[in-house]
Amino acid sequence: MFGIVSYEIRKEICEIIIFEVFDKFKGIGAKILESLKELAREKGCKQIYLMTTNDNLDVLRFYQKRGFTISGIYIDSTKKSRKIKPSIGLTGNFDIPVCDEIDLILEI
Repeated sequence: MFGIVSYEIRKEICEIIIFEVFDKFKGIGAKILESLKELAREKGCKQIYLMTTNDNLDVLRFYQKRGFTISGIYIDSTKKSRKIKPSIGLTGNFDIPVCDEIDLILEI
């Protein structure tokens, strides 16, 4: 069981860029997140932030169960994002249309 996290620290915010667990629902994601929280605190961060899309229900559930709150919703923003990153599909998980981007934040 393993996973990876890529992050960027800017001032007092640790932004999760990539978080991937290859054997899901076994607790490894929670362990990686706890390690990231410790590291972020050591680096002086006050928050952990990430952005996901409206179709990513597993991600929304995972982070909210661990204390993250929704701090922003950008309606129909993926149209603009696709110009920068054309690989963003029109439909995503569970055949949900990918339309909106959602910010999640955790105060640490």
